[in-house]
Amino acid sequence: MGYDEWHKEYIEKKIVNIKNELDTKDLKILSKLNIKIEDKVYTEYELETLTVEVGAYYKDDDMSILELEYVKDLESTGVTQEEYNYISEKIDKIYDKFSKYFAKFCPSIL
Repeated sequence: MGYDEWHKEYIEKKIVNIKNELDTKDLKILSKLNIKIEDKVYTEYELETLTVEVGAYYKDDDMSILELEYVKDLESTGVTQEEYNYISEKIDKIYDKFSKYFAKFCPSIL
């Protein structure tokens, strides 16, 4: 699959209804993080965007000052670190579970 085909599939191919993979607790945590989950089938692009939105709250001691400038403040959300770790891991597992359906880019060799 060339780039144009891959990109079209990446943006348009419906893969998973995220709401079917989450429970009430998960949706409540995501809501506190100001991440809205729609009742629709997400594309690879949309699923990737969700993982980035959740990852924006990730922080660790090895991050540089520059990296820390881009981390969103978890404390202001009312989400505990334990809840964040839980939802982050759950979103990662969903991403991994459905990654087999992702578009595969295979550039042609000249």
